[in-house]
Amino acid sequence: MDAPKAFELRNVGVRFDGFPALLGLNLEVRRGECLAFVGPSGSGKTSALGVLNGMVPPATGSVRIREVDLSSIGVSAIRKLRVEIGVIPQDLGLVPNVRVYQNVMAGRLGRQSFIGSLRRLIRAPRRELQEVMHFLKRLGIENKIFQRTDSLSGGERQRVAIARSLYQGANTILADEPLSALDPARARETLALLVDIARENHMTLVLSMHDLALAREFIPRLVGLKNGAVLFDRATGDISPEEFEELYNLESKERHG
Repeated sequence: MDAPKAFELRNVGVRFDGFPALLGLNLEVRRGECLAFVGPSGSGKTSALGVLNGMVPPATGSVRIREVDLSSIGVSAIRKLRVEIGVIPQDLGLVPNVRVYQNVMAGRLGRQSFIGSLRRLIRAPRRELQEVMHFLKRLGIENKIFQRTDSLSGGERQRVAIARSLYQGANTILADEPLSALDPARARETLALLVDIARENHMTLVLSMHDLALAREFIPRLVGLKNGAVLFDRATGDISPEEFEELYNLESKERHG
């Protein structure tokens, strides 16, 4: 029997400043599934992730998160749904002048009261520090736990953002180019870790990726976006070389996304 749906998009269109970013996107993502949006810059990958997170409202169509139609609920209810979604944005969303462990612990701010969150960030309980250390160790930066985040390299900051999302305890991770600041060896290792953690914890994992070789190696389902439209959406092994070539053929005019 199929797993319940984590996301369902029907005929979703998105426009920015009059330019179409997504055109009639239809997509179903099952809970526990792992997939990646692939395609050239401006193809709509970031916009698609924003729609899945409820941050980018569609101009047309409908969006359902865990069977809930976003058009039928208010802002506060949408925020509650987003507590279960860990997001790794392109700009990482880290606070630069605080310690690494504080940035990681910020992943649970949506689950705690404001005062309780402040207390934990100022004086972290030992148990929570140990949990933070667990994720940092898996990402290879456990020795950075007490350093200021702005002292880290770009790749190290990217791994802090991944650790924050894992620490959040969400049932879904949406990652926008999570490997872009990593060297090839670390990128491969980090993607393998993300996929493994998602499988171990029955999490839904949706990424946007530029590195097609890594996507083909690790991600079982690929959604090819070009000019805001779906070119293919199938199991990775069923996509032909000709389709990948067409995806990155940039002769047609690219739209913003």
